[in-house]
Amino acid sequence: KMNGIRHYIRTMLSEAYYTTWGSLEESPIDNFNGEEVEIVQKLSKHLKIGKVAPLGNGTSGFAYYIPNNRVLKITKDKSEAAEAFKIKGKKLKHLANIFDVYALHGRYEGTYVIISELLNNTDDLDDSEAWLENFLDDEFSYSKEFFFEDYSNGSMSPDEIKDYTRRIKEYYEPWKAERTIWFMNGMFGIINDLKQNKILSTDWGLHNIGIKKNGALAMYDLGYGDPDVHKDVKKLALQQEISNDSPSDY
Repeated sequence: KMNGIRHYIRTMLSEAYYTTWGSLEESPIDNFNGEEVEIVQKLSKHLKIGKVAPLGNGTSGFAYYIPNNRVLKITKDKSEAAEAFKIKGKKLKHLANIFDVYALHGRYEGTYVIISELLNNTDDLDDSEAWLENFLDDEFSYSKEFFFEDYSNGSMSPDEIKDYTRRIKEYYEPWKAERTIWFMNGMFGIINDLKQNKILSTDWGLHNIGIKKNGALAMYDLGYGDPDVHKDVKKLALQQEISNDSPSDY
């Protein structure tokens, strides 16, 4: 018999496709000078991607759906490419899989391309975060931000975590407690994966969080961290012109 958390995750993952990148609702950026469509068309042809579909934009770039539950991200954030490259090819429980990282040269110098795993995002994630936030504030006058910062800097002991878990179970009815604990432990897992892979990104807010197919909470946006792009990041020079046989399925 499926327990509450497994049923919850199964329900969230029953959608036909994943939508995490759709949560990027910040104002459109202008430092691409209107070239983002041109770049993605050239990338689609060069990397033999085929169909692409706009997915969203953030402060530094644009994201697109591509086949096989993946995301093509085009960004001006150098640190995002640097951090993503650190986990390229690794299968981590709480960070989105990174399949490739490119640095564009020539006309598009200063632009980076990241191909990553597409995660799921639903309104239920907001509920889980809100329940944890409410519990911490009501029981301890403890902000969620300081709670995770304390875990990150090592000032929270295993016994304290066990105590939080126990008190959440006392505070909420079983199904709500289970989802709250799932969220708390998932965030701890994200922080652990970041630290173990020497990723400096610390913006683990919900706008950067999604759910993997296996139900694990995971982080997908790794920007504003390490500014040094590794020398082994693939360099890619795109053709200057788009030929007539460029993909039309945009």
